[in-house]
Amino acid sequence: MIDINKQYAKTISKFDGNQLISEFKNKNYSKLGPQQKMSLLQELEKRESMDQGRPALDITREPNPKSYGSFYPDGYFNNKNNFKDSVICIDIDKNSYDVLDTYYHENRHAQQRHTILTGKGMDKETALFCKIEQKIRFKDTYDLRTEEIDANTVATKRMLEHKEAFQDDYKYFSYLKDREQHYDEAISQNDQNPSMRMNEIMRKADDARYYEEINSSEYDMIKKGLEQNDRYMNDNHRTRDDVRKGVEQSNKVITEKQLERVPDKATASDSATRKSEEITNIMRNEEYNRPVNARSKEVEDIMKSNADREKLEKSSSNQVQDGQGSGESSKPAQSNSR
Repeated sequence: MIDINKQYAKTISKFDGNQLISEFKNKNYSKLGPQQKMSLLQELEKRESMDQGRPALDITREPNPKSYGSFYPDGYFNNKNNFKDSVICIDIDKNSYDVLDTYYHENRHAQQRHTILTGKGMDKETALFCKIEQKIRFKDTYDLRTEEIDANTVATKRMLEHKEAFQDDYKYFSYLKDREQHYDEAISQNDQNPSMRMNEIMRKADDARYYEEINSSEYDMIKKGLEQNDRYMNDNHRTRDDVRKGVEQSNKVITEKQLERVPDKATASDSATRKSEEITNIMRNEEYNRPVNARSKEVEDIMKSNADREKLEKSSSNQVQDGQGSGESSKPAQSNSR
């Protein structure tokens, strides 16, 4: 008897990069079983870690139900109280795009750790910031830590690289909208207290230099990095702009896809045609941040209105012929939301 899980793992091991990423498209990912999802993530980790020059880590299911994922650099005890070495944990039951983003995020933390320990893998300045921040607990937000800004930026950029494969999916659109909100909040929190992040980092750098955890050149690198307008917060602004462009493009693709379903020629009365044209114009000109599911419902309503009109005319015709009428009711289209 064929083991479909082992067969799937064997099959995707032969996929090229684009084929492997296409498995994360919602319509494909949603058909996979738990073990197949884990195999997909493990195959991706195998390839990513090889490119980064670090050992591949085990991928396991996230033990915390409130978390999307986590990276345990020193290992942890799982829910069976068995110790696991350094691992990446992911909640595989989330939206497929959140799952992929989470993998890229935690993968970046693994790369940060590898660079701190070996001095190889990523730019030294970022690794140095991550190193001295390990004992800092920012008062306002966890997302202002350099390691989090860096991991979020890298993950979001990787997800935007896949937009050609994902952008016609409303769940990808929803994922991007969530990312946009994240950057809005992080930027707003920093703007409310712009000196907090820099003061916390310099305080820790002073301590690290005093206890000789870093040398003078490393200390100067940190100080210079903060004085030069803190490029990590600038990354937040740039990435938010990129996400907004991704939202606009995804919205455009989805809208055009929905419009293709509207009949080219009117099949009902002139009033129905005018309604169709009016909604089409609204959909073409409105701002990108209108919920895409609302657009989809309007298109469906046009089609339903045309179909119902035809049924009504047919029903009227039947009444004239045999004195009996017929009618149908249909459920309203359910809105798609995450």
